[in-house]
Parts: sequence; C-alpha cells; structure tokens
Amino acid sequence: MPKRTFGETDYFQDHQIEKKHRNIKLCFCQHCLEFFCCEDEDCHCREDNNRHCHKDHSCCETEPCRCPKCCECCECICITIPTGATGATGATGATGATGATGPGASTIYLGSDTSIGNNDFMGLGISSSSFPRNTVVVPQTSTITGLVFSIRDEPLDTGETITGEIYRSTNCGVTPVATGIKAVVTGPNPPTCCAFTSANFTVNRCDLLSVKVTRSTTSAALENGAAATILLRIT
Repeated sequence: MPKRTFGETDYFQDHQIEKKHRNIKLCFCQHCLEFFCCEDEDCHCREDNNRHCHKDHSCCETEPCRCPKCCECCECICITIPTGATGATGATGATGATGATGPGASTIYLGSDTSIGNNDFMGLGISSSSFPRNTVVVPQTSTITGLVFSIRDEPLDTGETITGEIYRSTNCGVTPVATGIKAVVTGPNPPTCCAFTSANFTVNRCDLLSVKVTRSTTSAALENGAAATILLRIT
C-alpha cells in the first residue's frame, strides 16, 4: 500500500505537530509534485533496494530517495517546521495540603485599682506583699516574650526608677522566684510612665506569675497603683 505523502493536507499538518521544534529533511518528487518524509520509520529509503541511514539523510547523499508513488528518484531539501501556537491553559490543580499550625499567642493583664507599696506584688485589680494572693496561672506551656509596665501618673524625678519584674512559682505559690524579666521606667514622669522589655523565658501550665514593683530611691507607695501586661507565645 503506498504511504500517504505531504501532498495530502491533513497528513502534512499532523506531521508538522509531530516534527515541530526540529529541522527535518523532506524529499520532493518533481514528477508527482509532492513531498514525502524520508525520516519516517516506513519511509521508502529503508526498503531493501535503498537501505541507508535515514536519521542523518545519508541515504539522500549517497543514493537518492525514491518517491513512494512513482518510484522515481527525488531531491531532498531541508525545511524548518515552525513552532505551533501555545496551547490553552490547563485546569487549575488540586488544592495543596494544609500547612503546619503556626504559633499562638496569649496575653496576661495585671493591675491595681488602689495604691501599691514598694516591693508589693501586683495581681488582678489588687496588690500586696503576698505573692500567692496576687498571682495568675499559666494556661499551657508558653514562652514569655515581653513585659510592658506602666506606673500611670506616679511622679518621678529625673533619673529615679521604678521597676516591674515578673516572678514565677512552680510549686503552687510556696516559693516565688525572680525571672530576671524587668521593665524599668526611668524619670522624669511625666512624660515617661511606661517601659517595655523583650524576653525569651519558658513557663509551664499551672505555673503562677505575678509582677513585683520596686522603687529605686524611696519606699513610698505608688498612689494610683500600676499596670502590667505579660506577653506569651504558645508553644
């Protein structure tokens, strides 16, 4: 059965798709006025009477290819098949897997609604020298990342300081231990009434926390009390 040639339009288009991005060699029959591909596996140049290497077209250099229709010798020419048009955008892929859960955060607020004495502990609206009475409980293992401390409108001379420091107990309030996390307000106040310090201190569920207030130069109470915020990152 004679092979189809490039003279037939649909075959030429199909072959363009198969051969795109390549330089290929076509044979042209001057008798039939049609092209055929001497690179096909079943091309005429691979028949017994014309068996040569068709990949580099040495067949056409040593012995001309023969037209599959009329069997006449043909002339090989090189052409470049143009790149076809870009295909349509494919469908959207499936949604990826859910990412890992990011860290959570928590905030503990402390403050007094009355005066607070020097070296007193600050709790939820109250303050006294008793650590257990002025504590809050840690909800789960966390990292203290910072402390914000305000003395409100307590007057301070230049250079005078008031410090708020977080204390922690791991034995139900029996033994309060200083964490070293201190926010220091340095006068004058006004205008300086607030301070912040960053931290990286791990606490565990059921630990008790409080903030101790200490003056640097006098033992006078803070008339309108103080306020503190403990920042936590849940781990």
